[in-house]
Amino acid sequence: MNDAHLLHVTKLRRVLAHAFEHVPYYQDLGVVPPTTGAEILGTLESITPVNKLDIQSDWERFLSTTTAPDSLVIERTSGSTGIPMTCAKTLEERARIMLNTWRWRQAWSPTITGDTIASFHVERSLVVRPQEPGVRGIRDNVMFLSPFDLSDAAVDSLVDAMMYQGVQSIFAWTSVLERIAITLQNAPEKKSALKFQFIENLGEALSRSQRDDIERVLGCRIADHYGCREIYSIARECRGGGRLHVASDNAYVEIFNGDQKLRCGEEGEIVLTSLNQFAMPFIRYRLGDLGKINVDKCSCGNTNPTIEVSGARKSDYLIGPQRRVSVVFLNWQIGQLVRAGYDIVQFRVVQTAIDKFDATFAYRGEHRDQLAETFSRSLREQLGETVVVRCVFVDYLPPLPSGKSPSFVNKHSPT
Repeated sequence: MNDAHLLHVTKLRRVLAHAFEHVPYYQDLGVVPPTTGAEILGTLESITPVNKLDIQSDWERFLSTTTAPDSLVIERTSGSTGIPMTCAKTLEERARIMLNTWRWRQAWSPTITGDTIASFHVERSLVVRPQEPGVRGIRDNVMFLSPFDLSDAAVDSLVDAMMYQGVQSIFAWTSVLERIAITLQNAPEKKSALKFQFIENLGEALSRSQRDDIERVLGCRIADHYGCREIYSIARECRGGGRLHVASDNAYVEIFNGDQKLRCGEEGEIVLTSLNQFAMPFIRYRLGDLGKINVDKCSCGNTNPTIEVSGARKSDYLIGPQRRVSVVFLNWQIGQLVRAGYDIVQFRVVQTAIDKFDATFAYRGEHRDQLAETFSRSLREQLGETVVVRCVFVDYLPPLPSGKSPSFVNKHSPT
């Protein structure tokens, strides 16, 4: 057993022991906490995987009784699978997770801690500078930008702001990187003024053709970072071999087909166990993405397993009469509604024409008319006042015939 594997097993034992003693949901399972390394995997395999709906329906029972409520940082998933969810971490847990992510970034770009960074940030609580459209604030060497409005004029303004600040590194989604690349391709003078040292893709699936096009225009390799709001890092791309290695410092990854655990090399649903979270541990959590784990050697020398993700979140856009908006905005807006008290269990938005959208909500609360008007108004504000949104409320929202449950389906035009 090498040092990395020993640390992995030690972290897993600590998380399981804590959950069985201090988290009501796991306490009720009546499982004896593992005391030896040999018992750990057997104990884990006795736990039935849970999904977003399981946690959403009984959220507080997944919180540790040893964590003071006022020490929790409440976060909400983007709802990219059509199921928004609330999760929680302490500031210490967030810092511990991010420390290893920054180490990975430095392996790609040793000077990154001194770079001026453009971070596309979904929170509107950051300070907005009216004279710089799309700029939410600047903290130390990090410039926070809005990922929502991706119309030509808006992206052009974002590029101008990056030029003014001398941005060297970008943290963004594929959809944002694509639009930046298109803008710079059509503006050679701006392209030559920006010299990128590091570009990180934050979670949307990145196809080979997208990668090639973006890297060619921006003049910098993309480092793919596969993660989720629930536990942050799941896998990080190595610089040497260009493969996604499981972030074994932060996640234990399994692959399932229904209730059956699959072997390495077999494709199925990605199931996660967090290794650094005790306030709200995720144990055998069904993420909703598809993929497979490989254990063959990578040329980079990293011995952690690699993961191939085949069902990750795709980059997409809502294209209205007035502007193009990233689907990131849609998922963020649902999170805002959940934060405001609307009990949205599932949702899906289908664009049927440039100015027509069908929104279906699995909703168990009151004030449906108010919810429909608030959501419709948010789309009109972003896409154009002529946009018509038809809202429908149901008890359950089944997957599409493909078996997937996306939050957004574009039936109007290719993006």
